Amino acid sequence: MTSISQDIYFARHLFRKTSISQDIYFARHLFRKTSISQDIYFARHLFRKTSISQDIYFARHLFRKTSISQDIYFARHLFRKTSISQDIYFARHLFRKTSISQDIYFARHLFRKTSISQDIYFARHLFRKTSISQDIYFARHLFRKTSISQDIYFARHLFRKTSISQDIYFARHLFRMTSISQDIYFA
Repeated sequence: MTSISQDIYFARHLFRKTSISQDIYFARHLFRKTSISQDIYFARHLFRKTSISQDIYFARHLFRKTSISQDIYFARHLFRKTSISQDIYFARHLFRKTSISQDIYFARHLFRKTSISQDIYFARHLFRKTSISQDIYFARHLFRKTSISQDIYFARHLFRKTSISQDIYFARHLFRMTSISQDIYFA
């Protein structure tokens, strides 16, 4: 015998007679002496020979042992590498699975962070899609909250745009509601 260890000698002798791989043999022998997990060892060995990413491998291995969703894991992993916001990512992911409109979602999200009223936001959004005038919309909204008559409101609004006198307007309006003759009134 030389300085070669007896174990190594017999191991090499064994490999010539069996189909056991030398690497596998020493790997198994190593596991009995160290705390290295056999799975981890072969995983690391695998990465040197294949194009499988070590992170992806251990991530998939993790999913089998925990309740962490694979989508959530890779999403969080993605946020560290890109400038995509986590809120935006999950919001977009949500829209594919539900009937919630993306505009409505971000609008609601906006209201929690700013002082913009939800009603005002949707009103402005509505004007871009319909022919409803913004003034008319807020006027109607105003009537539900105050005691101002709709007719009086639009009458006053009309006077600013036309040459009709406010007195003449209300006088003519009065004649339709009472039995007073226009001639008698002005006389």
